[in-house]
Amino acid sequence: MTRQRAGTAISSAPPAVPAHSEQSSSLVLSVISPEPHSNPERARKSDLGAKVFTFPTVGKDGQWWSIREKQDRELRAAFPNLNVAGEYTKILVWLNANPPKRKTARGMMAFLFRWFDRAQNRPSAPAPAVPFAVRAEREREDRILDEQTERIFGGGR
Repeated sequence: MTRQRAGTAISSAPPAVPAHSEQSSSLVLSVISPEPHSNPERARKSDLGAKVFTFPTVGKDGQWWSIREKQDRELRAAFPNLNVAGEYTKILVWLNANPPKRKTARGMMAFLFRWFDRAQNRPSAPAPAVPFAVRAEREREDRILDEQTERIFGGGR
């Protein structure tokens, strides 16, 4: 049904849903498989690509969870300034050092996202303080070099 109002057509039909690009909806695409499968869980994992890194988990889903190529690409795109492989290693060491705090397989992507978000937004560590004796020695050496330079090349240069 279409009505006319002030020279424009108004339709009572629902508006068409705009198509989303794969880039903008990649998180949704990695969770929902567009094709029906006899085993949706297996089909979904195969759509995500090969295993990239494996983490220990707890719960009924098994003792191990692997991040897949597509998930890895999504994290790298979301956190381009992070050393993602280095963070994976830190996470693995942390999970092994804290077994009671291990996550379920279902919660691992959220855990990784939170970890990367904190790592990206963590302020960098300040430079270590130089002990007074070392600083005093450097200043003395600088004065000696300045004096020698002045003696060799003269004051007016």
